[in-house]
Amino acid sequence: MLSQKNTLTLLFVEPYLVHLIGTYKRKLKYLTGFYHNIEVIPAEITIDLIINTIDIIDALTSLKNVIMTAKSLLSEKELKIINSIYFEKQTFCDVALRYGYTIKKLRVILKKAFEKLARNIVILGFDKKRIIEYFDDIPVFIECACLAQGVENVE
Repeated sequence: MLSQKNTLTLLFVEPYLVHLIGTYKRKLKYLTGFYHNIEVIPAEITIDLIINTIDIIDALTSLKNVIMTAKSLLSEKELKIINSIYFEKQTFCDVALRYGYTIKKLRVILKKAFEKLARNIVILGFDKKRIIEYFDDIPVFIECACLAQGVENVE
């Protein structure tokens, strides 16, 4: 099962996935284009780069679709609470007042929402091991994950 931190990281990274997919699509276009072909690079290396880039695009697209689907399975209330606290940076007190909950009840709702989100992401095929396996070697993905969580130093 994904931890709350892993799930939150995926939520933060989701908006960046479209950018990453575009970056790799541009790389693919370059690899198959005229300017790359006039360089003196063996065909085997170019083919490996093209296959690797296509695999990364597929993986990023799959992850984006899984996160979007998992989010769509949350209730509107759960999604609004997550957005308010983590993306709009509102305090628990403000959110609790807005929705008429106690802070304790709000924390319970939030915990259950993250559990549901994590469970849905895993059911849809992305457990922690698969995420690491897919994206551990993609520096741009790692940078986006760190930026999304406000980490300044990637190391």
